[in-house]
Amino acid sequence: MPRRRSLVCKLRSGATKLPASRRHGLIDHLLQYPDVAPATRSERGRAHRVLTQLMSAAEAGNWADVQAAERAGYDTRTAPRKPGDLSIHYFHAERHQEPRGTVVLDPRRPKALIYANAPGRPLALVGAMWSMRDGELGPTPGGPITRWHAHVVCAKLGRRGLKPPPDGKCPPGTRLMQGQSEMFHVWFTKDLRSAFAIRAPEPELCVAGLLPKEYCESVEPSETADEHAVAASAELAPAIEAAFERESYAPGERARLVVFNRAAGLLLEIRRSGPERVPTRDTRTMNGVRMTRELSIGSSDGSRSIRLRVGDWESGLYFARLRSSDGRLGFAPFVVRSRRLGEHRVAVVLPTLTWQAYNFRDDDGDGFGDSWYTGRQEATVRLDRPHLNRGVPYGFRYLLPFFQWLYRAEKGVDVLSQSDLEAAQSSSALRRAYELIVFPGHHEYVTEREYDLVEGFRDRGGSLMFLSANNYFWRVVRRGQTLRRAGRWRDLGRPEAALVGVQYVANKRTPRRPWVIHTGSAASWIFAGTGVDPGSTLSRGGVEIDQVSAASPPGIQIVAEIPNLFGPGRTAQMTYYETRSGARVFAAGAFHLTRVIHRDAGVSRMIENLWARLAHAQPAQAQIGTQRTDVPRESSSRSAK
Repeated sequence: MPRRRSLVCKLRSGATKLPASRRHGLIDHLLQYPDVAPATRSERGRAHRVLTQLMSAAEAGNWADVQAAERAGYDTRTAPRKPGDLSIHYFHAERHQEPRGTVVLDPRRPKALIYANAPGRPLALVGAMWSMRDGELGPTPGGPITRWHAHVVCAKLGRRGLKPPPDGKCPPGTRLMQGQSEMFHVWFTKDLRSAFAIRAPEPELCVAGLLPKEYCESVEPSETADEHAVAASAELAPAIEAAFERESYAPGERARLVVFNRAAGLLLEIRRSGPERVPTRDTRTMNGVRMTRELSIGSSDGSRSIRLRVGDWESGLYFARLRSSDGRLGFAPFVVRSRRLGEHRVAVVLPTLTWQAYNFRDDDGDGFGDSWYTGRQEATVRLDRPHLNRGVPYGFRYLLPFFQWLYRAEKGVDVLSQSDLEAAQSSSALRRAYELIVFPGHHEYVTEREYDLVEGFRDRGGSLMFLSANNYFWRVVRRGQTLRRAGRWRDLGRPEAALVGVQYVANKRTPRRPWVIHTGSAASWIFAGTGVDPGSTLSRGGVEIDQVSAASPPGIQIVAEIPNLFGPGRTAQMTYYETRSGARVFAAGAFHLTRVIHRDAGVSRMIENLWARLAHAQPAQAQIGTQRTDVPRESSSRSAK
């Protein structure tokens, strides 16, 4: 039975908030976000179950549909909005005739559903609420993560209180007092920490796409919005956790796969990404095509090493697909590199270091992901650990269309990991091997060795194609299976714009807008046959954006841009430049150009044009056309990076 006691909440002298360990208190005394670190692994697991069971119940009951919620017994009638009120109200649709069961905190039967009520918009389901009887303390299965709050109300003794008016003065016959009924909120956000916030966690609700975009543009991001300190509930769903010991293997080599958790009745097969025809609709799935039959490999007691022979396969992105007898899945990606550099004249380099930098797996069990993005002063990340999302690496879903395009366009390439690129004997050897190196993904983290090799490759006439944004931003140091972040290249005297042509200036989840085509000699052939002309638009980009800077090479051309995407002067710029040695360098200037390459004929033709020009050696020619003007000053700081 729930405990009963006085709910009077008092702060220590001089304090404005209760300690993070407190699980009950006034709403204004509790911290907005729970401190996940002190929670035990079992407490975090129970909090996670509350969240996932609630999400499952909401999906099964279709509670996002107001009429379905009404049929389930929730009162969805809203109060009239006052004239001129443009704010978002967090409307609680209560189930008034809710019988008291033996389970107080039942994720399948919330006391109320919480909807965001925005002017001129339909109600949007954003959370749920449970309440206790007067004087009873609510259960806290998630320890300090699951906290109950009470409100200050205007009330008569023995009667339900009402919210105090804005001036804080209670109506005659009532007085200000602490309400005796506790409440508990859970929000449909993407990380465990904000899901159990006391009030609506608007930054994270914006990230989850649950609030209007125009409203979100005025919402200040929190320290966990977008770059999550705690893994999202979907990322933490039960899975087979496995990873290969190395980033890549050559055909015929023996690969070592490690299973990190317990699993019975394991089945294993190897698949290749790119040739598949089935759509990949979420960030937790790798489909691919089978390269081996499914083999039974027994069980794992929590640490299992498996040796596999890599077949005589084409260079590409592959993965192990594991399935257990209880239905869990797991994926472990790896690169099959060519037997030697230069089997094809084009190399495609995957951002394998960036994948691990954005891997929020909690390796040490302290409740926070082991990445420097968690705000925990992490100095290193490990390179031989499983990814979250059942093993699917960061950004894979948006990289996959490029591999599908490569396969369907019959582009023969050497696919390399970053460790393969670093292993090149010299930049001269790299240049002898390749005419073009393509960086299709978010290639943010590079070692000095890689920077030197690629810069030397460019200086010797090798061409480069950057199809995402925020490339070559951080210098990292590799020590065995760990990676340490060691500073921004621009602060170390080697601004990335000198190599890429553009460099990072801003990031933001929304908005995303089309590139506007410029005039110029480079633009004339890059966009030939795409159906777009100067002044018209192509595709959509955003999230992270780049611009030219004072360090950009002379003669660089802005071939397209997304004007003022994130505010005045924060423009995404697509660029092209050539060097005297014959190098040709293209940069997209924003995320997600390759996201639609397999279905957008204009983007596909544009990449074909670039491929034809950059992948074949030709004498360098001076480019005359629209060149950069009004070069912006170099950014002195980088938010959320």
